[in-house]
Amino acid sequence: MKEHSTIYIYPTDTVWGIGGSIYSESAFLQVMQIKKVQFPRPVSVLVSSLETLAQFVSLDDLPFSTEVLQKVFASECSLGVPLELLKQSVPTWIYQGSDSVLFRCLAYPWILQIVHDLGGAPIVTTSLNLTSDPPISDWEGAERFWQTYAADAKFIHKRECLQALPTFSPSGQASTIIFLKKAPAGCSGKQPCLQIVREGRFAAGIAELLLA
Repeated sequence: MKEHSTIYIYPTDTVWGIGGSIYSESAFLQVMQIKKVQFPRPVSVLVSSLETLAQFVSLDDLPFSTEVLQKVFASECSLGVPLELLKQSVPTWIYQGSDSVLFRCLAYPWILQIVHDLGGAPIVTTSLNLTSDPPISDWEGAERFWQTYAADAKFIHKRECLQALPTFSPSGQASTIIFLKKAPAGCSGKQPCLQIVREGRFAAGIAELLLA
């Protein structure tokens, strides 16, 4: 796939994000530089549909239905999938030597447009902030960051979002992060073994969905 090195700044359901094509190491390194990250760290893969996710993960091998998965992603959740469940590899700079890849799924119109601009590539995504600061969740803060630290990036303006979704606003809360894990003793059958590494505002409901 053609490499697109353009950087984008965009709102998500939780906080503002910054990213580019998952196939562009240049985009990844630019994001790390903008955030002033001293040592590269794992980032997430943002897809715009479960159909795109299915290009990378065998959904039939997951211990829950696609209907449940859709509800999980609609609940401000990032899902860590073990590398052995990937049917298509992702670039190594995405997961930085870890044993899982984090996925998010959002179908906002501006996310669809970014994916289209990237030639269909998913987005390597992380929170918009300097590494020493909390993630940005407000429109004004995101615009200031763009103008100060990443003026060459393509910025998704408030008017674009509100024209598409008049009541849209990031929640301001970090997403729940849940990793699927290999089944240890005590986990059997199709019951998923989960590790919640960060609790967002819907963490309890997400765990209940996945374990139902």
